[in-house]
Amino acid sequence: AGRHTPATAAVDVHARVEEGRLRVAVRDHGPGFAEPERVFDKFYRGPGAASGGLGLGLSIAKGLVSALEGTMAGRNHPDGGAEIVVEIAVETRKTLA
Repeated sequence: AGRHTPATAAVDVHARVEEGRLRVAVRDHGPGFAEPERVFDKFYRGPGAASGGLGLGLSIAKGLVSALEGTMAGRNHPDGGAEIVVEIAVETRKTLA
């Protein structure tokens, strides 16, 4: 996300646990995904992408999340920028005070 947002803009990261699932959302304030339906394709790099990288990062990350029986989705945020949301099951324990 840091590579795709202007230097003066923030990268938003939100996390919460709800009903036994961890949800982490990362949003940049860049131009968004040119082709959101392809962001998890192997070797895919968006049009005009900066040099470097092989286009495997999000594909590998989604594979890892899937192996943990979670989900990973990407979209263009309605207020601009791109957003990736990961959800995985977590074990929650209550502690005694």
